[in-house]
Amino acid sequence: MHLTRRSWLGAAAATGAVASSTAFAAAGAVPSVFSVKQAARHDYSAALEALQAYAPRELKTIGLPGMTLCVVDADGFVALATFGWADVDRRVPVSTANLFQIGSISKAFAALTIFRLSEAGKIDLDAPLAKYLPDAMLPETPITVSQVLNHTAGLADSAPIFPRVAGGRLWCGFKPGTGFSYSNTGYELLGHLIERVAGKPHPDAIREAVLTPLGMTATKGIITDRGRAQYAMGYIPFYQDRPPLTQAPMTIGPWTDLDSAAGSIASTAEQMAHYLQFLLTLGNGKGTPVLSDRTAQRFIKPVTDAPVFGPKARYGNGIGTVLIDGKPCLHHTGGMITFTSSFHVDPAAGVACFASVNGSLGDYRPRKTTAFAVQLMRAVRAKAHLPAAPDPIGKLAVRKPSECAGRFVSDTGDTLEFKLQGGQLVLESGGVTGRVQQSDKDSLMTDHPQWAPHIFSYVRDGGKITALWWGEKLLGRNAKVPQPGVPNRLHALAGTYLNRDPWVGGAVALAQGNRLILEGGGELTETKDGYWKLSDPPQSPERFAFDAPLNGRAFRLNQSGSDMLRSPDA
Repeated sequence: MHLTRRSWLGAAAATGAVASSTAFAAAGAVPSVFSVKQAARHDYSAALEALQAYAPRELKTIGLPGMTLCVVDADGFVALATFGWADVDRRVPVSTANLFQIGSISKAFAALTIFRLSEAGKIDLDAPLAKYLPDAMLPETPITVSQVLNHTAGLADSAPIFPRVAGGRLWCGFKPGTGFSYSNTGYELLGHLIERVAGKPHPDAIREAVLTPLGMTATKGIITDRGRAQYAMGYIPFYQDRPPLTQAPMTIGPWTDLDSAAGSIASTAEQMAHYLQFLLTLGNGKGTPVLSDRTAQRFIKPVTDAPVFGPKARYGNGIGTVLIDGKPCLHHTGGMITFTSSFHVDPAAGVACFASVNGSLGDYRPRKTTAFAVQLMRAVRAKAHLPAAPDPIGKLAVRKPSECAGRFVSDTGDTLEFKLQGGQLVLESGGVTGRVQQSDKDSLMTDHPQWAPHIFSYVRDGGKITALWWGEKLLGRNAKVPQPGVPNRLHALAGTYLNRDPWVGGAVALAQGNRLILEGGGELTETKDGYWKLSDPPQSPERFAFDAPLNGRAFRLNQSGSDMLRSPDA
């Protein structure tokens, strides 16, 4: 179960009426026709047909309601497409007029605004952020504006800017400038920087500096309930207490207003086409109509490795650079509570795609769709054969199903068996069969009703899987194994902790023998200053504190400055 909008585990209250995954799987049955807004110099018809066939297949395979999409090229070509449902229950198809929340793709709009203010002599990018926000509770270690823009300041992912920690001050997880750690907190602070320097709310400053010059006048810089009727309905998994497999039952998700430079822009595919065409020129060092060419060249140059975006990925100023078939593309994704988005832009080939989905399922983003669109359009312009469509399942497919197959039993006699069925791994227990998918490198998840609440983590001996952890239960392969003893201190910390704010969510701390595990996050180790930190990555800025003892157990878990309270365990 997913804990925050990006990277943790937990639960938020589900709202709305359940919509079945069967209904979502029918999304591809809705007519979907590309609407060409600007004619092309190249014949993209075969590429658009291939993309039109793939995108609804991705929605059906993952189990999501709808998608809006645009493709553009450097010669002015623009095509739009919609797939699936804006409202599943009422069978309202997605329209090109629907607003979709673009999430963290918003970050580059804030970064562009800061660079414009820098051009005007109002911001020194290399100055300490404290110079402009002296009253903010910034880390004692100085961090520069540029380091925050590039996620190299060492700030936590989503800590409150006024965290509930000792001293009430933010912190750095590593020496600023020496590593990369994605931080929504950093960009929220940059929004306040914009407001301080521009003398107006950051959405107004961003509109003036970026949106209006790009012709994106219908794009929203802030998400409020007042404009909710314009949005596609957003969906989340119905069961929030378990890892989300593809085609999970979904429900209408909670609506939350948002005013943060980290991700509060909402737009349509047609509006985003303007942005993509700007990125095509920006990627070639041209800043018109937002920046001078000299400033544009600094803006678009990646400055740090960003492994979270993929192998050999780089990052700079709100935009990642990734490789598609060995060639660099500008890229970013956005994950909101009920929307997910992606774009890929190849400035050298002169092609780009943006897609947004009105549903959130685990760490899914429509990146396969946008990358495939770039591959297709590249091939057309190069007069090459069109590439084959990707596999929508991707990393969720069990990597080595044969090594996992077998019977496992706990010391209390609970029994299950992983079996190969038609080349797929399934779980059989109690006469019921459940699907199985890869959760992480060495873990599996299932929708079997008995075993769905936790992931299965491998225990290896000599490379072979000899046992599985499921929650705090150890299951041996083919035979019972002794259940390890748990130190009283770890037993006092283990449990489920929740915060009803859906942006915070919750966490499950498990005592597996003498190890404390954040389910889905990894092992926690205690530091000298009394916090707990993730063992991998070792320089993670996230930190955890257990306190408020009650009846011999911690009642509160503070995750990077946000409180979660103990909840009854299932």
